[in-house]
Amino acid sequence: MPDGVVTAEPRLAASGPHAIISDGLKRTSSASVNTAVSDGRGVVDRRPPGKKLQKEAPEVVQIPRNYQQELFDLAKSHNIIAVMDTGTGKTLIAVLLIQHVMGMEFESARSGNKAGFGKCVFFVVPTVPLVDQQRTYLAGQFGQAAVKVAPAYGQVMSNQKQEDWKRLRSSQVIVSTPQVLVDALNRAYIEMKDIALIVLDEAHHATKDSPYAILMREHYHQVPVADRPRILGLTASPVNANNSGQISVSLLERTLDAKAVTILMDDTAEAYSSRAKPEVSRYRPTDLGKLPALYRRMKYWVEAAPQFKGVVESATEMMKELGPWACATNLWNTVNAVLRLQDKRVINRTSKGNDVLISEATQKALLDDISPLVPSETPRLEDVSPKVHRLINILRGYRHDDRFAGIVFVERRDTATMLKTILASSKELEGFIRVGVLLGHNSRSTEGIDSSMHVQEQEKTVIQFKKGVTNLLIATSIGEEGLDIQSCKLVVRFTLNMNLLNFIQSRGRARARNSRFILMLQDGDDWAWMQIHKLINSEEQVRKDLASRYNAIRTVDVFDARLPPNIVVPFEYRTGRGATVTLTSALEVLNRFCDALEGDAFTACKPHYSITPLPSSEHERFQATVMLPNFLPPNIRFVCGLPMRTKALAYRHAAFETVKLLHLEAYLDDHLRPVGDDTVVKTKKGILSEADVQELHLALTRLKTKKAKRWHEIAVPRMFQLPWIAKRDIDEEFIECHLNVLDTQYVHQTEPEASILGFLTVESMPTPSLTFPLWPNLVEMKIRIQTSPQSIKISKRHFDLAKKYNFLVLSTMLKHTLFEADKEYAFIVIPLKVTKASPPVDYTATPAEVLIDWEAVDAAVNFEPKRHRGDLYKPTLVPNMVVVDKRHWSRKYVALELLQDKTPFDKVPFGDEKYTCAADYYTTLKDKTKIRTDQPVIRARMVMRKFNMLAYHNIAQNESVEANRDAEVFLVPQFCEPYPITQDVILAAGIFPSVLYYVELACRTSELKKDLNIPASLPSLITALSAPSATLQTNYERYETLGDSFLKLAITLHLFALHPHRHEGVMTMMCHKLVSNYELFLRACMKRIPGYMIAQKLSRTEWRPIVIPDHKECKEDQDSSVPEEKSLHDMEPTQKKKSLPPVTMAKQILSNKQVADAMEAILGASIDSHGLRGGAQALHSIFSDAVCIDFSEYMNRIPLQLNGTMRPAKAAAVAQAQEILQYQFKNPLLLSQALTHPSSTDPLVPNYQRLEFLGDAVLGFLAVRHFFNKYPDLPPGRLVDLKDAAVNNAFLANISANLGLHVHIDRFSAPLNDAIAEYVEKLRAATEKFEQNAESRRKKLDAINHFPENRVETKKLQRQIEQEIQYWMDIDTPKAVSDVFEAICGAIYLDNNLDHEAVWTMLQRCWLPWVDEYIQPHIVGRHPFRELAGYFRSVVRCDAWRVPTKHDTEEYQFVANLIVHAEVVDLDYGTSRKAARRALAEKVLDMVEVDPDFIRKRCTCGDKGKSGKAAAAVDDGSDVMLEKDEDNMHARDDKHLRDLKSF
Repeated sequence: MPDGVVTAEPRLAASGPHAIISDGLKRTSSASVNTAVSDGRGVVDRRPPGKKLQKEAPEVVQIPRNYQQELFDLAKSHNIIAVMDTGTGKTLIAVLLIQHVMGMEFESARSGNKAGFGKCVFFVVPTVPLVDQQRTYLAGQFGQAAVKVAPAYGQVMSNQKQEDWKRLRSSQVIVSTPQVLVDALNRAYIEMKDIALIVLDEAHHATKDSPYAILMREHYHQVPVADRPRILGLTASPVNANNSGQISVSLLERTLDAKAVTILMDDTAEAYSSRAKPEVSRYRPTDLGKLPALYRRMKYWVEAAPQFKGVVESATEMMKELGPWACATNLWNTVNAVLRLQDKRVINRTSKGNDVLISEATQKALLDDISPLVPSETPRLEDVSPKVHRLINILRGYRHDDRFAGIVFVERRDTATMLKTILASSKELEGFIRVGVLLGHNSRSTEGIDSSMHVQEQEKTVIQFKKGVTNLLIATSIGEEGLDIQSCKLVVRFTLNMNLLNFIQSRGRARARNSRFILMLQDGDDWAWMQIHKLINSEEQVRKDLASRYNAIRTVDVFDARLPPNIVVPFEYRTGRGATVTLTSALEVLNRFCDALEGDAFTACKPHYSITPLPSSEHERFQATVMLPNFLPPNIRFVCGLPMRTKALAYRHAAFETVKLLHLEAYLDDHLRPVGDDTVVKTKKGILSEADVQELHLALTRLKTKKAKRWHEIAVPRMFQLPWIAKRDIDEEFIECHLNVLDTQYVHQTEPEASILGFLTVESMPTPSLTFPLWPNLVEMKIRIQTSPQSIKISKRHFDLAKKYNFLVLSTMLKHTLFEADKEYAFIVIPLKVTKASPPVDYTATPAEVLIDWEAVDAAVNFEPKRHRGDLYKPTLVPNMVVVDKRHWSRKYVALELLQDKTPFDKVPFGDEKYTCAADYYTTLKDKTKIRTDQPVIRARMVMRKFNMLAYHNIAQNESVEANRDAEVFLVPQFCEPYPITQDVILAAGIFPSVLYYVELACRTSELKKDLNIPASLPSLITALSAPSATLQTNYERYETLGDSFLKLAITLHLFALHPHRHEGVMTMMCHKLVSNYELFLRACMKRIPGYMIAQKLSRTEWRPIVIPDHKECKEDQDSSVPEEKSLHDMEPTQKKKSLPPVTMAKQILSNKQVADAMEAILGASIDSHGLRGGAQALHSIFSDAVCIDFSEYMNRIPLQLNGTMRPAKAAAVAQAQEILQYQFKNPLLLSQALTHPSSTDPLVPNYQRLEFLGDAVLGFLAVRHFFNKYPDLPPGRLVDLKDAAVNNAFLANISANLGLHVHIDRFSAPLNDAIAEYVEKLRAATEKFEQNAESRRKKLDAINHFPENRVETKKLQRQIEQEIQYWMDIDTPKAVSDVFEAICGAIYLDNNLDHEAVWTMLQRCWLPWVDEYIQPHIVGRHPFRELAGYFRSVVRCDAWRVPTKHDTEEYQFVANLIVHAEVVDLDYGTSRKAARRALAEKVLDMVEVDPDFIRKRCTCGDKGKSGKAAAAVDDGSDVMLEKDEDNMHARDDKHLRDLKSF
């Protein structure tokens, strides 16, 4: 028996008090049991006995022991590796050193020697669980000190961006994994000179190409000595798996540039160290003659199913270790798992080409054969191995120890799981052994079965072990080091397959007092016995070597800081920002770049390497070539490395050269990240102050959500800012102004009539004749305004009279608190010398000066009501009067008739039933006896106060609070007096608030049109700026739909030309950012477009004519200029524009979505007025002058890079495709590219993805334009429904397959071939079924007629009919079949110098016939997602819901989640974001039909009193277009049904 080894026998543990006091305390000093308690890291707590510490923030008194102080003093001046047993306080040395280093940094910063962030400390740990564990410990030790501790690993960082590191640099101590720090140094997010100290926990991992070793070799050793940080290594075992002790320590010292030091084990250190003496426990070998029947049957099936060969071999080892039951159980579980995994691969089409799949017949026969042999759920005593029996006997010795804690180490995960089950079911251990299992979280097993534990599961297991929920862990090597596992009384090496590192680490877990470390050895296994002897001797030799170093450590010359000669980096490439790539890191950088390329289930996005053996040479024998995926252009797809001496080095150098090329070609940025992660738009400073810019950006950050809102100042047209300036002409002062006259024409009138009122303005209207419609009393009236060609002169006296007359007329309709008499208004209403029903004014025949009726003005202004009160009793005068009732707050009434036969107390027919006589109407008069009974009454109606005559809305009848007061009333003349203005004038003035408001909008819009050079017509531009909340007759929604499609086309084309080598994934991301609401909102603010938007409805409580501002106040701003615009990428604006800044008089609240929609609507209005070129001109003006107005100019920037000859097979495919399309390409190579799938092996032709990216935008625009023009009255939501139905993957794939284009796709993927063949077969069957089910559809339509009132059932049948008509929607579509159609659209677009009409000509032949037959409003239902949004809005009345969508890289699909009140309700998948959202919406709507309360019971906001608001049609900037007129919507639904019946 070797020295130091004893034979283990079962024994009872000593009972009584134990060292463990609480979770945070682990050991009691033998010298002072009641006064000093250690936490296992060397922190001593001197407290009264029994005083426990708080777990969350232990306030321990940090008193280092003597040996800790010595090592700390040494670490302050030298790099050391502290080699100390577990429990002797390694971590406290690190805490003391961090405090020392940070103290020096603080002093240096206080003295002004440091700027910026200063230096920081990195505490590096090998695994993610240790990051949080050590961060918590360090934060507790520093307590309230100024030292902040932050974690750094993948889950808490957004993919290693520079912003993360700026945030982390605000902390003084960063706990991270080594790879995170290496990546940051590689990308120059941080430099070695920025680090003061690196603490390397578990430093023995710094070997070979581990992240620890790379950190030191490629970064630490490459900087000057003066810039290197201090190094402190911590380890309990400075050895690795493959070297002897002396070699391991020497290599570790050289790598870490430090000397390994340890402590001489005196009594003090011995009390804290872990030195359980190894014991051997022997057991009899398992009788292999008792192999279970299931094992023998599976050996028979190995020939029919070779996949199970490894499973059977693994079961043999299980038999030896645990016995027959574990062998059979594990075998049964593994067989079923392998079969399930194969089924999943088949379903997801993820099986590799060399996978041999088990046929269904073989599977069934196998399961039928072995099912009767399934083992029992729990083992019998005779079904476990002698080794397990021996382990149970050892554990029985701890039956009476209620503080028992132990670990059993095994090699395999399945062994751990099976052993846990056996021990948990053992009757002998029942009641005192509580078993848990601790596994690693690395890759799958060899059979592809996942038996690992996630990090969270590991942490939970360790916590349960600490708290005593479990007291025995069955662990793999994950439990040997790192995790903060409590002290154990028993550690058993159940499996002896270990090296020196495993031996030392597992032994270190047995650190409780009187603990045991047992090695289980089979009888007769001499080789294992010798290995144990060798390990024990090696450990002792390492300790002796380290102990001998201790006395020599005080000499300084051994710490040579020079770079060791063998640590060199021969290949290194640095970017402009200092990011570095070497042979070691190149593979990872290249793999990460390829991962960023968007592929599909049929294309692997990874680099492919090939090796070429060179002629015999002494050193350089291999040369490697990298082939990148087909997403990239040919000139960078193939990269060859230099000849190297090994294959591994050849692969690395090829990757190294590829990374260099990708960076030089701008595919990788200066941080070696794939380009496209950050914004691609540059900002240039405009007239906004720096503070305004900062405020704007802060606001924009808050406004990134779709419903965020902010206040915007409303711009006042410059013509209305000019004051009424009095000039002198000889004897008197005069005012120069322009006269504007109106003529009106109802739809039923044949000729227009002149209005008896006009209005004055300082300047003329933007157009000589302004025409627009009004709807007084909901009847359309055409208004035309003519402005005088020349200005007219008005005397100062007449002007003053005109202002008073204006107040008398408009005050009858405006709110008195807003419309004040002493203000200067931009409009002045005056009477004209025209009679009622006279023809329109002709300025060429009648001078403007003679049109004004100054006599009427003078009479009205100088009218004395008291002198005319007697007229109230004259029947002939009353019907033409306007009277003022003093008892009703001086309200104005139009007198209709004087009723001489009625008295105030006689019954009269009031419109309001609560009044019976005129006296009742005077509710404020409590003493009715004051009303004289000898007077008649006046039948009257209140002066009309309706404002919003600009739209035909049902809401117009109720928008004013006075709407219910239009009924007739009866007044008492005693309380009334005549008003100076006659009824004819008052009635004519009723339309003037709407007229003046529209003039204001027209002038404001005309100013924007002129300043920004927007080509849209004035009425179209007003529509484009009108939000639905303005309740005008038209709003921007339809134009926004058209403009959105054009914006996507223009930006797509711009990016396509600007980045000729970028793959589709990056350009899609760029395009999404540039057309995002956030970007549009930003550019609109820079152009001050929100100030010109129309979002508030015309209301008496909010509107008044424009008040002219004080000219002196705005004079100082005359020289300001509008802000410079942002240019796309690196293209500069051509010029700056200067204009008078708008003066604002009011504000309006707008959501960022409304502003973005208005930007797109401006583009749509410009296209509607002047075609595609008009849209390009508008985009050039309001978005960026980098956009070309003539799209054909982009052809000069697009290098097609297609030349040479095609292969014969591809040339034949191109020729046949041209015949199908009936289009001959000028450059057939474009069609060749359009037919090339990413899986193609053609090295000369790029794949179709870039063309598909371009063609998708062209097709989308042409589809929207078609539906926009074909259905001029269709709501915008329905336009989007039609467009989505006409360009979705399923519809385009159907067209492509019917044309036969799928046959000519150049591809190299057997799964894709199978998928296309399966799709075509299903499509053929669906087509036949569609033709056969015509009669069935007619029966369903008849069924709808039988219960039209049942809306749920009606919609269900309607949806079924739509699904039958669009029979292609329910077939799984290979995206390649639809992509090729879009790519062909892009190819034709390029082939015709970007002429979209050429694409439209092809679509008219191939696409439009299908659209005309199947994509019509009565066939395509409302989009399910919009229907779901409407359900939430009007039924559930909830806005706390969202549908985030992300890409599932494993499934190669997008997944959409419905989240209601932070709870995930359901999810679904799709080939695109839209498809996933649609599928999810359909799924949820189906659930709601089955269970109407499915959503309601998950929502709690339906009872918050929001019923009115929730159901109101308010434009809140939502992405979802909802109908605002529910009656009209139901009418359209009814028409939809009628159209379906006729189909």
